[in-house]
Amino acid sequence: MEILPEYQETMGGMIVVIKNAVIREVCEACGETTFEMPDSPGLAKAVALVRALNPLQLSGKDVRFIRKALEMNGRQFAEAMEVTPETISRWEQGEKGIGGYSEKLLRHNVCALLHKAVPTLRYDQADIVRMKIIKSDDAPLPRVVFERVVVRDRTEDEGIRGWDKAAA
Repeated sequence: MEILPEYQETMGGMIVVIKNAVIREVCEACGETTFEMPDSPGLAKAVALVRALNPLQLSGKDVRFIRKALEMNGRQFAEAMEVTPETISRWEQGEKGIGGYSEKLLRHNVCALLHKAVPTLRYDQADIVRMKIIKSDDAPLPRVVFERVVVRDRTEDEGIRGWDKAAA
């Protein structure tokens, strides 16, 4: 068993680098290598929040990733976004782009729903208001680095573990 200093994968339309958290194990009998990520749901929420704050246009895969990070099915997500389930399906299939107004509203909603679940990451609602969406053809995939940290709460002596953006 080894904790990797860095592990990289693509999540939510971004290159995500995880520092000092992913465990690699190699089976002595068969040589198979497995990787274990602590708190995958928490990391997905942190990545979804960071993705919502990144101005690169959301793809259908990004919308699906965000919905799953919110732990919602298509109908629940549609209700939260106040659109039809068919609209969510079209967005996720990439059949029809979200559009500027709807994309900004989706980003606002995602941040509102996730900010308490990801206490290490701060956001300012005005950042989304001022955001200029960048067409995905015009920019490379964003790269973000995360590490596990202890989040201290005034009511808890030991704190809880959470994901935070690290310096790239």
